[in-house]
Formats: sequence, structure tokens, C-alpha cells
Amino acid sequence: MLITGASRGIGLAVAERLARQGHRPISLARASTDAFPGGLHEVDLSDRAAADKALRAALAHGPVDAVVNNVGLVRPASVHEADLDDLYAVYDVTVRVAVQVVQAALPAMTAHGWVRIVNITSLVTVGRPERTAYGAAALPHPEIASAVLYLASEAASAVRGVLLPVDGGRTAV
Repeated sequence: MLITGASRGIGLAVAERLARQGHRPISLARASTDAFPGGLHEVDLSDRAAADKALRAALAHGPVDAVVNNVGLVRPASVHEADLDDLYAVYDVTVRVAVQVVQAALPAMTAHGWVRIVNITSLVTVGRPERTAYGAAALPHPEIASAVLYLASEAASAVRGVLLPVDGGRTAV
């Protein structure tokens, strides 16, 4: 499984759970850590060319069976104060990186007959001014890791295009 941003937090929790189940996770992350239980490629994903080079290196060891887009960038501001360059940077790291990673991994996953893509985002911003995408960091990482592992598993083979809030009931009606 290829996980972006897995040197800490939710991404690292997912990688640790995978490793305990006998898998070798691969990550693209800005910072290296000895705690990562697999292959970590240190890269600034905001640099498109560097991201491409790191993806080629990560995928050179064989195809991945799932992608977890976990990396994000936060520059909180109210809409009337948001700097457009900051907005572009947030979109670039959050959206462009997710698409770039999927485009790189998809051919081998498709050929292998197993495509799993999990995009981690945050609903904590709903109805709360200036809340950031990393507001979800207050949630228990193991619970989010469990949801990711389920979505990437054979047990979820019929699950397509769902939004699965793992938020302790915050968005429950």
C-alpha cells in the first residue's frame, strides 16, 4: 500500500497496522522517520517533479495494491482574508498530489485487477470558521486506520465511492 504523508499521525497509524498484518507499506513523506515500518521516500510533494521522481522510485519495487492519499496542507483563514497563493498551494498539495499519485499507481493496480483508492479528508470544517483539514488529528488515529484498512480490503470489494465519516459521531444526525 502506498500512503502519502505517513511519517506521523494518521498515515503512520495506517502503516503500523499494515505492518502488523504482514504487509510492507510504502510512503512518500516530507520527513523521514525511523519509526516507519516500511519503505519511506523522503520528498516535498509540493514539488511536482520531485514527486514524480519519488513515485517512480517507490513503484520500481513492484506494483502497489492500494493508494491512501493522506497528505494535506493547511493555511487557515476566513474567506475574506484568504490569500489566493495560499489557496493555490493548499489545492496543489491536496488535490494535485492525490491525482498524481493515483495516475502513477493506477496502471499496475488495474493490470493486477485490484484497485483501491482511499482519500483521507476532514469534515471537521463543516460549520466551523477557520477550521483546518488537520482538525481531524484530534480523532483517534487507530480508528481512522481501521477504516482505511477495511476500505482497502477484500471485505470492501463492493464498496464504491462512499463517504465514510470516522468522526466519533460529530456529523451524525
